[in-house]
Amino acid sequence: YTLPFDRHDWVVSRCGGQQVTYVIDFYSGKPDPRDPDLPSFFLDVRPAFTPVGVRDRVRRWWRDLF
Repeated sequence: YTLPFDRHDWVVSRCGGQQVTYVIDFYSGKPDPRDPDLPSFFLDVRPAFTPVGVRDRVRRWWRDLF
């Protein structure tokens, strides 16, 4: 694995006025052999490590488990 080349924190307003922070990491990807001149990257998007973010992660884990 390589380190992300960029990171952003985004604040999203949910219904009811709740604000949630997400962390977005940008990683370099492998070039597409069909068009190697195009940029290639992928994103890792997750709730920030806050009480709301931890709650969302646990809820998602629990839902995926069952």
